[in-house]
Amino acid sequence: MPGARRIPGIRPVYDRSSAGGPGRRRSVSPTDPFEVLTAEHALVRDQLGRALHACETPSSRSCGRSVHALADGLRLHVHREESALFPVCEELFGGKDSAVAVLRADHAELEQAAASLAAHADETKPEETRRRLQELLRRLVDHFAREEHVLFPLAAMRMSRAQAAFVTRRLRRGPTP
Repeated sequence: MPGARRIPGIRPVYDRSSAGGPGRRRSVSPTDPFEVLTAEHALVRDQLGRALHACETPSSRSCGRSVHALADGLRLHVHREESALFPVCEELFGGKDSAVAVLRADHAELEQAAASLAAHADETKPEETRRRLQELLRRLVDHFAREEHVLFPLAAMRMSRAQAAFVTRRLRRGPTP
């Protein structure tokens, strides 16, 4: 994407096969919900990279726009995971008090941090916004790693084809929260 900067050392980790080899992007399977969600993680990381890049310069207008886009993208992704994947994972792993509750709490904290950044992006100095974006990046990397290293592989092993199809259908329904 033009203007997008990759964040060094940060890449999706969920991968059902080694197709394509290291460093090569594979096409995302439209029927594998975990590949779809991992691709969304990559999009959120790219949005965060663009926001960090935009906030390198004193122009708070481009910085603010990028931060708002990041907050919107993260909010949409969280909604999609929580409405499509998490109900099935709660079935598989013991209800609303299962390990999924930790990920839901992460989502709430991440959304709140991004919303706070967006709400104050236009009046905050770009240096402060960058510092807060770096903190959000650290938290997002930790969260995505928990999902991609732990939740997705476990859910993929336990999920029936019917459950995977249900999650995929929910993800395809559209982007609106």
